[in-house]
Amino acid sequence: MGRFATAARELRYARFVTTDPRNPAYWVQSLFGARNEASSGVNVTAEVAMGIATVYASCRNLGEDVGGLPTHIFEKSPDGRRQALEHPAWPMFNGMANGEMSSMAFKEALTGHAALRGTGYAEIQWDGLLRPIALWPLNPARVERVRNGRNRVDIAGLADGEVAYRVGLPDGQVKILIARDVLPLHGFSPDGIRGYSILSLARESFGLAAAAQEFGGRFFGNDARPGLYLKSDKALSDNARKNLKESWDSEHRGLENAQRIAILEEGIDVGTIGVPPEDAQFLQTRQFQREDIQAWFRMPPSKVMDLAHGTYANVEQDDISYSKWTLRAWTNRWDGQLAVSRIVTPPYYAETNLAAAMAGDAKSRGEFYGLLRNAGAITSNQIADRENFPRSAAPGADELWYQVNTLPASAFDERGMTMPQKAKAALDLLKAGYVASGVNELLGLGDLAHTGLVPGSTTPETTEATP
Repeated sequence: MGRFATAARELRYARFVTTDPRNPAYWVQSLFGARNEASSGVNVTAEVAMGIATVYASCRNLGEDVGGLPTHIFEKSPDGRRQALEHPAWPMFNGMANGEMSSMAFKEALTGHAALRGTGYAEIQWDGLLRPIALWPLNPARVERVRNGRNRVDIAGLADGEVAYRVGLPDGQVKILIARDVLPLHGFSPDGIRGYSILSLARESFGLAAAAQEFGGRFFGNDARPGLYLKSDKALSDNARKNLKESWDSEHRGLENAQRIAILEEGIDVGTIGVPPEDAQFLQTRQFQREDIQAWFRMPPSKVMDLAHGTYANVEQDDISYSKWTLRAWTNRWDGQLAVSRIVTPPYYAETNLAAAMAGDAKSRGEFYGLLRNAGAITSNQIADRENFPRSAAPGADELWYQVNTLPASAFDERGMTMPQKAKAALDLLKAGYVASGVNELLGLGDLAHTGLVPGSTTPETTEATP
């Protein structure tokens, strides 16, 4: 009765006459006890999938790594941009997302939901001036995106075609949220709206991995042996069979009873059945499934502690590849969705700072900052800010520095000469006795006035020198 009562309560809050049989609503699946059984016989739910080490590690990595990166809010200006610390979204993504959850915990949860289920959802809380003040994650298994007036969906107060979200609450009630009040975060998507659910697409991969894991547990639970049988040369009654089985299990089942001596009486003999795990390639199957799951999440081996072929060089490259491709894709999705959901609107925009993930070791960071400083792209205090070092009060710490022998392209004329080079050439020519007006014309100095004195002389030069 519980399932039917819950479904009845939910239907009082929204008039949904039909649901897509290819993707039934969660309450329909719950009502009829739908299963997500893989060919291996494992019912692959989110809890079962997260019980697989590689799946858990992949979702945890994405959630923790994205959640730990700062999301800055910038304002565009004619001179470039500035950090908008006064924007209401700033504390939500760099402090507390709501009254009960830090910004990291919130981003971690929503990214994990999207990584496994395809799309994560959060409710946006606004103040009276429609400024965002809090974000609350929703259970993605209980959120359904619909359009009013389509597929017999009829929600009072919404315009025809308007997007809404039907959210199942823990007490069995249903809440309708309009699109403005929901922040969706999706992964790789076929339509740009809802992401592919890895939990659904990878059901067979996850099921095989879970089955191999369970087989391993049962294998070692049976003293690391295939199935055993007890054979007697006498006919046994039902009670005798039962007592013999219970006696054997109590004495020899489990690792704590491994290698115990068995005393056989009355013609009882022990035999084995089944295929040894080495013949069934048990270990190879588990390793293959580990690599298969890594591919689903675009996760480098070292990030899930698969170091069978790990070296210092390729682990470092794994980190770079992970930050450059996997992590950047998720941070870009976050930045884009803040704009789509109108949490950040022009001239403001969000940008997640990936510098920490891309920084590398201390030596590499030092060389990187040195190149930026020599190029005049960063100040000493900006470097200190990025590394959380104390800022310097020295006057030059907030100034850009340039190398003396480095000049912009505008410093060169059509002959490829700079002004200091032309001045030196003019001096050399005048010393050689050339007339000042001719030197000016030759070097493109225009009507630059001259005293007529040749360096080293005391009277104006009156005769033209012969080249």
